[in-house]
Amino acid sequence: MVDATESEDVISVVSAMILYRQRGHDDLGDVIPVRRHDLLRVTEDGFKLLKRKALITHAVLQTPNLGVFL
Repeated sequence: MVDATESEDVISVVSAMILYRQRGHDDLGDVIPVRRHDLLRVTEDGFKLLKRKALITHAVLQTPNLGVFL
């Protein structure tokens, strides 16, 4: 979802994504739903990320580690 903000050149974007994490030696992978809230500045060169908040929708992750940028 894209919304306007108080600033004319900044937009707010909310997106849903699914992170699938599987390591070569694991039989099953992990599916982790994420909700992302971004503030983007619209420039002549394209969009510039101002702020990002990624909310993992699980209270407890079953994966032993998580080393990715969301």
